[in-house]
Amino acid sequence: QENPAVKTHYDKLFERLQKSPAEQLLPFAIWELYREKHFHTYPAEPRYEEAWQYALDDSVMAKKFEGRDARWVRRGKKGREEAAVITRGSLNIHMSPEAVQELDQLIERGVVKAEYKFAQPGTIDATSRHDVVTIYFIEEPTAEGLEALSVCAKRHFRGNKLLGKKISDGFYMSEIGKIAPEDVEQLLKRDLLIKAPRLVRSLIGYLKLHGDTRWPPEISEGEFYALQEALALYGLDLAYSRDKGFTVKRIS
Repeated sequence: QENPAVKTHYDKLFERLQKSPAEQLLPFAIWELYREKHFHTYPAEPRYEEAWQYALDDSVMAKKFEGRDARWVRRGKKGREEAAVITRGSLNIHMSPEAVQELDQLIERGVVKAEYKFAQPGTIDATSRHDVVTIYFIEEPTAEGLEALSVCAKRHFRGNKLLGKKISDGFYMSEIGKIAPEDVEQLLKRDLLIKAPRLVRSLIGYLKLHGDTRWPPEISEGEFYALQEALALYGLDLAYSRDKGFTVKRIS
């Protein structure tokens, strides 16, 4: 049953937004589109806590904790030197100790040169993200590596709602990756400023609220796709490539 207080709150918010200048709605559009691309209410994972506990207790693989409140565990091969991330992959799978062990074995045997992370039970990243596992490749994955990850994804398959290029059911690879701060700065100070200067201030406000502490921040692949769709609502076509950076065109 609908909560009358909640309905009143959102009715008032919607009324206020309707009276706002169009450019002030950009952050709301980006955030809603980002949430749609990343989150979903999945049924409770019965063995997720077992997977997390296994990852904490296991001493074979190297592990470190990341994020706010150390809510991500990142696992990789012991003794490996720090290396730059070449590309990323995503898995939409049911987490269990067996899934963790399979990923560990692929890394330990050198089938994939990578690390991977998943989130602490009970956090929104554990319960609601489509990409329950993020894989950070430090070397380009081989055909053998992609096939092995595809087998793992198929065995523990949960869904296909992921960003990037589909490799197999439950396993996608990044097509853009993180967008560097210098490219974000170019977007704000040149490309978007020329085409839609009134939107720049709203985008800066969004990035300062949702980005990292650096300025200018990086933009994730999910944020790029959300921004791309949000700007289309304003009649702008946003594109990005690593060679050329951003381009912004009016939709004819």
